[in-house]
Parts: sequence; structure tokens; C-alpha cells
Amino acid sequence: MVVLLGAHTVGVTHCSMIKKSRLYSYGGKAGATDPSMDPELASTYKTYVCPNTASSDNNIVFLDDRSSASKLDNSFYKMLQRRRGALMVDQNLYNDGSTRWMVDRLANTDHFRWLFPQALAKLGEVNVLTGTQGEVRRVCTKFN
Repeated sequence: MVVLLGAHTVGVTHCSMIKKSRLYSYGGKAGATDPSMDPELASTYKTYVCPNTASSDNNIVFLDDRSSASKLDNSFYKMLQRRRGALMVDQNLYNDGSTRWMVDRLANTDHFRWLFPQALAKLGEVNVLTGTQGEVRRVCTKFN
């Protein structure tokens, strides 16, 4: 899973996905910011990308460094080491001691380059639901 989530190196999300969980209501506390997020990044998001207004909900948040956002590389893992994961699910890969070692390995070597295709091939062997048995989600966080 740690390797597969590396696909986020070329991904984006929207402010609506991080405003409540990480920037403005962490742990259900009004105004609280996730302490696992780099304070400088949180400040940048709050000031320029995701101000606490409904009009910013659809603003794009890159899941990797913008300079690397179109490359399939290991910079995503380096960002997690610096507490700069936008999504909580991503940052938790580094916060969790059971997966941190793998994030470190992927950040500090070129192993992601060959492990990612292997992980995708393995995922392709999973019994995929087809036809009316499954669905392709139009919005990844919601059932159709």
C-alpha cells in the first residue's frame, strides 16, 4: 500500500478534502490545525490556497511538490518526511511507525522506480469486480 500510494506523486486534491480534517477543524476542534502538518505549509494553504471560505473548496492542492507533480518519482515520499503530505492518509504513512521505514526507503533510494510497476502488476491480479458487480466511482470518496 505504501508503494501504491506513491501514485499521489502525480495527483491533486481539492481544498474541500483537507480544510476540515487538517487545516481548520482538526480533531473536531474549531480552528485547530493538524499538528503533524508542517506549520509553514499549513500557513501557505490557509493564506493562499485554501482560505476558510466555501469559495475555496474547489481550489486545487497538489499532492506532491509542484515542480515534480507531473513526474512519477520519489519526491512524494520526501515530502512526507518533511511533514508536507496534503492528505491525512498520505502523511499517516510517515507518522505510523510500522510504515515509516518504507517511506524512508522509498524517499532515500531509487527503489520506487521499480517497485511501483511491480505493485501495480500485483494489484492487477486482484479479482476485479466487473459489470454490475462493481462500480467505477465518479468521486473517489463517495459511492455512486
